[in-house]
Amino acid sequence: EASNLVKSREAQLRDSIIMLASDYSYLELEGTDGRLRLRDESHRRINAVLAPEKCSRVYFTKFVVQ
Repeated sequence: EASNLVKSREAQLRDSIIMLASDYSYLELEGTDGRLRLRDESHRRINAVLAPEKCSRVYFTKFVVQ
């Protein structure tokens, strides 16, 4: 059921995270603090899109900065 919810809102989720990530500079994401802020804000935005359901944790499996 949770998987179906995420799939049905995938476009909204991607857009929200891409818009958020575009606000960060390379220097901000180079260090741990910036990545932690990005993860925490991503978590908040994901929960806003999935409401009233909740995401319990966000993990980065790949991290590429150009």
